[in-house]
Amino acid sequence: MMNSGSVSFGGDLLATMELDAVTIHENLGYHYYKQNFTYTDSRYDASHNVIATEEVDIDVEDPVLRFAAGIEYPMNKTTLFAELEWRHFLNREFEEGDDERFDDCIQIAPGARFTFDSGFAMDVTGSYCISSFDPEYNDLGHRYFQQDVSQTDEERARYAPFPGGYAPKYGLGVNLMYSVDVSSHPSILSGTVTDAATGEVVAASVTLPGSDVEGVNTDAGSGMYTVQLDEDTYAILVAADGYIPVNETIKIPSGENITKNFTLQSVQGTVTGTVTDAGTGEALEALVAASANTRSSTDPNGEYSIECAAGTITFTASAAGYSNQSRTVEMVAGESVVQNFQLNFENVYFDTARHNLRPDARVSSTDASQ
Repeated sequence: MMNSGSVSFGGDLLATMELDAVTIHENLGYHYYKQNFTYTDSRYDASHNVIATEEVDIDVEDPVLRFAAGIEYPMNKTTLFAELEWRHFLNREFEEGDDERFDDCIQIAPGARFTFDSGFAMDVTGSYCISSFDPEYNDLGHRYFQQDVSQTDEERARYAPFPGGYAPKYGLGVNLMYSVDVSSHPSILSGTVTDAATGEVVAASVTLPGSDVEGVNTDAGSGMYTVQLDEDTYAILVAADGYIPVNETIKIPSGENITKNFTLQSVQGTVTGTVTDAGTGEALEALVAASANTRSSTDPNGEYSIECAAGTITFTASAAGYSNQSRTVEMVAGESVVQNFQLNFENVYFDTARHNLRPDARVSSTDASQ
């Protein structure tokens, strides 16, 4: 702070503690003030005539320790607060005859802040000064000059006005404020990636094509992803091995937490069904195969399930003592198709007292397999 050739400076350390319901602030600082006073002091007689003058040109230095503590209690759009401020003037340690000290200034200021959606806020605050001193003593020693008492510059300096003025004994103030946030605050986009059919987590990558934002991978255990984004509109690509990629466009506001979950469809389709005896309807212990490496055995209820790639696929069901049966199925990625099989018992005919298979048995066996 510069004024009339003199320089003042200072520094404060602010600490804030956020508790469950209130916020506490503590402020500790050191300030150095330098004031210059140049004027003519006059002595008056009873008729208020000037009978003597003295040129005064002094520099007054005031190192000051400052401590302040405040508490805030927010309630929706109203915040109650109170502040205690103590300033100790290191060069003013003296008392006058009425025991009034001139080296401390202690003030309490309670109030309330009202916040409006338009960006306006209003503080209504009161103040009460605990310190007891008479500002008339801070007259740069004029009262002693009036009594024809000689004073040194040091003596005049200790009667100088406080830098920044005096705190009133009582006070009431109203502050009107308007704030606008012109900066963009990052937002957090997070969510999970799961299998659309099973709900299980999927190890996937989440990327933002066309932006400078680095992509992230989901957590292997939870399927969660988290990415920090500025306010903008983004294209999001979610991809995983064995799944159909998902592309979406999402608008990200400023300074918010957004949850966006993704479900992925498997690139494979699922065929399920039963294998039963065509005559009795009983469940069969059978094998259903789409290829040498894609097959499934039925459970005790004759049910089976196979996952395989999308496309036109031929499934064949076989069971001991039964003719094989084949069916062609159009598989769609991520969808489930039901295909049941009813197998016919395999008939074998022999001539009496012979082990050679008769021609009509071969025909019957061929028909049953179709």
